[in-house]
Amino acid sequence: MENERIAKRYAKSIFDLSKEKNILETIHNDFNNLKTLVQESKELRLLIQSPIINSLKKLEMLKKAFSNHFHTLTLTFMDILFKRHREAILPDIVAEFIKLYQKENNITEVLFISATQLSDDFMQQVKNKAESKLNTHVIFKHKIQPEIIGGFILRFEGKEYDGCVASKLNKLKRQLQDITFVDQI
Repeated sequence: MENERIAKRYAKSIFDLSKEKNILETIHNDFNNLKTLVQESKELRLLIQSPIINSLKKLEMLKKAFSNHFHTLTLTFMDILFKRHREAILPDIVAEFIKLYQKENNITEVLFISATQLSDDFMQQVKNKAESKLNTHVIFKHKIQPEIIGGFILRFEGKEYDGCVASKLNKLKRQLQDITFVDQI
């Protein structure tokens, strides 16, 4: 809980500063790239989280790797973060920054879960429908989970619409278990 609060403060600071300097898009791109790198690289995650490696040594390694790819403000921000030994919450700060950016630009992430792969045309129709209903630009993500059997689950803004077959079957099963046949005779 404490880390979440700290991450929000750091994210707000870099967000406001990048907005003030008119480089919000650039810093957003840096943070998106950083998010992807942390998600895809187990080694990077372990490096950032490692209590054994000195924070300044971690910073030195990351600066060598990122200096040609990230804006000076992003590198300076990382410098401050690592010198204050807050590098472990870097992924949380990145996530909070992206949330702030999306809110600022009226963007909503929508996760569409289905049992099978669906056609691109159908997915585009669902995206268009979501954009019109939410009155926002949608970043649409599709995930396949065969265990839902059929139908779909739609998640956005902390809400969930569950129209999958597995949930309906589970609900029916619970209802049947609650029925006492003796009472109905």
